[in-house]
Amino acid sequence: MASQFARVRFSFFAFTLMVWTTSGFGQAPKLLKESAEPASFVAVSPDGKTIAYTNADNIIRLWDVKTGMVTRKIKVTSLPLPPQFNKRVTCIIFSPDGKTLAASSIGVSARPSEKAGELGQIGMESLIEIWDTKTGTLIRTPFRSFDKSNDLEDWVKSLAFSPDGKFLASCGYSKFVKVRVVKSGKEIQTLNGDSEGFGSVVFSPDGKTLAASGGPEKSVLWDLNTGKQLWSHKNNGDGPCLIAFSPNGDIFSMADSEGIHIYDAKTRNESQLIKNVEDHMFFCVAFGPKGRTMVSCEITGADADDYGLIKLWKINRGQIAKTREFRVQYYLLSATFFLDGQTLLSNSSLYSEPTKFRLWDLRSIKLAKKPK
Repeated sequence: MASQFARVRFSFFAFTLMVWTTSGFGQAPKLLKESAEPASFVAVSPDGKTIAYTNADNIIRLWDVKTGMVTRKIKVTSLPLPPQFNKRVTCIIFSPDGKTLAASSIGVSARPSEKAGELGQIGMESLIEIWDTKTGTLIRTPFRSFDKSNDLEDWVKSLAFSPDGKFLASCGYSKFVKVRVVKSGKEIQTLNGDSEGFGSVVFSPDGKTLAASGGPEKSVLWDLNTGKQLWSHKNNGDGPCLIAFSPNGDIFSMADSEGIHIYDAKTRNESQLIKNVEDHMFFCVAFGPKGRTMVSCEITGADADDYGLIKLWKINRGQIAKTREFRVQYYLLSATFFLDGQTLLSNSSLYSEPTKFRLWDLRSIKLAKKPK
């Protein structure tokens, strides 16, 4: 379940949430709903009925996809925020059954002093909290770290539930990726990536492999039974280098500044490279629920007239071929298929105006002629 949703979390961007259905080619989508609220981080429930999002405050909002209304607000533990950061929450994610929601956050905290009336040690504090999505009740805090050195070693940037929902993986600025038992919060594995941190973590569909990517140095796969590295890719530092698994686990893909790399999951050999066009860069990839399609987000340059591209790809025996693409005036950063295979959720930053939720529908749009 977790592999069907490619999640990208960056704390220094503001995002716009958009949803398309993928039944058209090259036409502007019809706008159905929009919200004036910004959305820094987003997550989709496994059934596709709810979107969780947060912005600059410490409130997670549960947004009903059908009605476009916020149905519940969940308050993250409030910590004072250091001036160099503009977000408290660093990641939100649903469990595979959709019954719980996990979030990581960061702030400045002070430990009590042994002497009465004196302020204790001040440092960075990072939290992982888990809530019941039906009631909004805080169930547990499986991780809480206090770092008096303020070097952000324990800052959590990304979370991933295992497919059975029993384990929670986290990564951040540290070279270590950690796996915890959800019920107890007990840390059962510390995986060394020999890197300056990671921005994204994801389990393989069978739960036997863990991938960490999005860091400045390396992307890594580990065997969770042995804790040994199975594969690594040296990043060039220019792009996110994000990994996604196909639902059946046969292949995995990685997007970086060079293009989209397709790998055989069993041999971990590269089977295909889809190269970037000049001044373009693939920012992320995600697979459809049946594994027959893939979506990529592409950005172009940094000028005001530049645009983003959403490209849809057909998968046949591990080989990828482009079928459709949509051009939008946003800087696209991630995309996720809904379980119906026809709805696509994407995040994008928009610098010229406040970010918004946008809901688009292409089901009634007639197919345009395919460009020559």
